[in-house]
Amino acid sequence: MSISVRDCLALPSLSFAKVVAGHKGLDKIVSSVSVSEFFESSEGHYDVEVFTPNELLISAFYSIRDDIGKQCSGIQELYRTGAVALVLFYVGEILEKIDDKIINLADELQFPIIVINNTNRNIKYSDIIFEVVNKLNDDRKKASVFLDEMEIRAKQMPSELCTMENLLQMLADHYKCSVFLTSPDRIYFEAFYNVSHVIKEPGILYESLSDNSTDFEEGTINCDGIEYNIYRMDFSYTLNTPMSLYVSCSKLKLSREDLQNMCICTRFFKTVWNYSLDFTIPETVLYLILKSDVNVANKYIKYSNIHFHNLTRLLILESENKMPEELLSMTGKLFRKSGDYFLGCTIDGSCIVLTNTKSIRPGKIFQELRKELVEDYSFSMFCCEIKNGAFEIKTIYSRYRKTINIMQKIYLEKRIWQISELNLAQEIIDISKGNSYKLKYLEDIIDLIESEGIDLMETLAVYLIDFDAQLSSASDKLYIHRNTVSYRLNRIKSITGINFSRMPAYFDFYLAASLWRFRQ
Repeated sequence: MSISVRDCLALPSLSFAKVVAGHKGLDKIVSSVSVSEFFESSEGHYDVEVFTPNELLISAFYSIRDDIGKQCSGIQELYRTGAVALVLFYVGEILEKIDDKIINLADELQFPIIVINNTNRNIKYSDIIFEVVNKLNDDRKKASVFLDEMEIRAKQMPSELCTMENLLQMLADHYKCSVFLTSPDRIYFEAFYNVSHVIKEPGILYESLSDNSTDFEEGTINCDGIEYNIYRMDFSYTLNTPMSLYVSCSKLKLSREDLQNMCICTRFFKTVWNYSLDFTIPETVLYLILKSDVNVANKYIKYSNIHFHNLTRLLILESENKMPEELLSMTGKLFRKSGDYFLGCTIDGSCIVLTNTKSIRPGKIFQELRKELVEDYSFSMFCCEIKNGAFEIKTIYSRYRKTINIMQKIYLEKRIWQISELNLAQEIIDISKGNSYKLKYLEDIIDLIESEGIDLMETLAVYLIDFDAQLSSASDKLYIHRNTVSYRLNRIKSITGINFSRMPAYFDFYLAASLWRFRQ
């Protein structure tokens, strides 16, 4: 199955539609189509919480038509929960226009927005749903290789969605079943097809499928008056980690080949995404924390010999010139030399290290590694203390991935980042997507300063952000006399009528300079 968003645009009901954003995502695979109108409940939660991979969504944004901030949040939620494109109806009538913030966000996420304007009143939601479903069904009849489709979908998923749970969820949705992935002694991962009756307690399957003399078993059981077909297939994820796949479904039968295909798909965790699921090595805990449910990681920690509570410092290392594996090797040598215990892995193009080091300060670690990298000026390091275990690590890493590009744009001179830089980058993202008084205030500051020439804004950014209000350092960087820097700063104070050398104005101008760089 290989129907893409681009293919859907050739359907009669969408042939007159216009793609206004996210053009780079047009080749993403579509596996289903749905409608979502009421994005936010009375409690402020979104109704798209269920992960539905590769879904084409149809909406008019009716419930959030007057709130651009909520529209941005709605698109982020759709993207986060697996949608690959959005068809917007009645643009120009219900939704007055597509704001530039929506277009920029969709382009950034490579999330196509397809517009049906108010002149196409003869096209209904049902027309699109009918034609897309028919095309998907026709394609499924022709498809001979399920694995090829799954591999394409796995490769197209954003890194933050590349988890074992989501991989199993795609299998559960396709085969309409419950799926459990286990080691020889306990269950680690599970997914359910929630539209039908499902068994959510794997113990029932363990008791019913206990013949370990074969690699494949099947049978039936009756649970709460419902008959289920149940299956078990043993396979080795790695040479060191034997795994079993348990499956249950009602009113459907699966073949041995179906189970074999499902086992192969679970290996995409390694073969496509390059994440480890080898339970014999302690480094696997990092993959489980960052690429699965935190409960899975905590379960692994509980039954392992890892002294996880002693690992209190998280490092994330990046370089444009070196592979993350090289960074991990260099970091490992440094920690082994100092006698500090650490766990390390490579994920999403980054080198991740969790350590108990207290003997080496972050600045020293950075300088030692940079020396090994022969003054690699693209090298950067994020460092923070960990106090609340796996959940905190996952949360910080997720925030880091969402803000790294922003930190790089704002902090042109810094190469050691901490929570404070991450928090400011997140604040700039939040401010820029809203319609708040704060945004207008910062934009007014920028407009006033830029009206006198862009050199003033650049001087302010270098002075405040890059060199912490150090006049001499700022003048050296700008290749101008310090008196010139001083004159420009005083000119900014005169233009705005604000003495930004004191708090809280200092922080406001710092934010304005950060927002200016973010938008460059």
